[in-house]
Amino acid sequence: MTKPTLPERISEVFTFARAKKDALSAPEATRVLLAAGLTLGRQKQDAAEALFDNGHPAEAILLSREAFARTLDALQLLRAPSAIENEPTQDIEAEPKTEADDAGVESAETTAEAPVASTEQTTPSPKPSWREVLQTRDVDAATIDAIGAVMTANEKTPPTLDAQVTPDHAALFHRTLAARHAMERAVSGVARAPSEVRRSQVVRLTTLGLVGLGLMTGAFFALRSPTGTFASASEQFGGGDEHYQASNVLDGRPDTEWLLPDHTTGWVELAVSPPQRVERVSILNAHNAPMNDRGTLGYALEIYAHGELVQTTDANFTFSESPEAVIHDVGEDNVERIRVVVRSSHNYGGGLAEVSFQ
Repeated sequence: MTKPTLPERISEVFTFARAKKDALSAPEATRVLLAAGLTLGRQKQDAAEALFDNGHPAEAILLSREAFARTLDALQLLRAPSAIENEPTQDIEAEPKTEADDAGVESAETTAEAPVASTEQTTPSPKPSWREVLQTRDVDAATIDAIGAVMTANEKTPPTLDAQVTPDHAALFHRTLAARHAMERAVSGVARAPSEVRRSQVVRLTTLGLVGLGLMTGAFFALRSPTGTFASASEQFGGGDEHYQASNVLDGRPDTEWLLPDHTTGWVELAVSPPQRVERVSILNAHNAPMNDRGTLGYALEIYAHGELVQTTDANFTFSESPEAVIHDVGEDNVERIRVVVRSSHNYGGGLAEVSFQ
């Protein structure tokens, strides 16, 4: 078994091919025993960590060794391929018995010619070493050596009292748990039932699909330019008061207005998406009924296309309590923005009732 390449690891995220192979690599009885053994080792590790964190390191060290041993036992339930290949085979064919054999009678000639029965018996195949099992599971040599070092270090008698625990004991405790976890990680795939793998695959693919859909949706809205005409302004009278907001110049109602704060200059702008040809622009001045105390005096109409200012027209409004729209010829292609700059005002401040284009 070789380590998976990067493309294989990426493929595994979607296909679970390796996980499925692992789940089917051992008989069901072996898988159940392996899963139980790994669970027992994990339980003992959890208990060891809890004891250690609560000031009982001596008992924690004992439990860490048990956790390591239970996991090692579970790991060796798996037979390494080389152990199977080297296992002696037994000849299942036997010589048929003769009537003489049944009667217990042998002639001298038969005795002389008959082959001597072999007393050699088939020996059971050796139990695969933990190192061999880990090697078949693609565990690197450094990790295997670290596990072996922990095994050797744990042959020494552990402390029995908390007061006897030294920093070296504590360090070995953590190394033992890390080694146990490495063994479990190496064989945990075999302990999973095929049905568990299938469920995990469904969950993984569903999650990836939802994440991908979310990313595509987000990218679509982030990159998509909005379609239509949108109004914005440098500022407005009353701060956030919607009665005087920039969008009033687009609502087609002359009785709603965009107004600037008292005695200030500013601008209102239409963003056109997608850009289009504009023949003319119509502007209706504000008068702030029923007060009739606000309106634009001097202004400039600015036309932007291809990312730059392509046309400017300066003009003035005469104040009226019943204003009429002023039409400006433009005749520009690919217009992106139409801005009306208020440079001066009548009475308390400037503003506009409507801005439209054709």
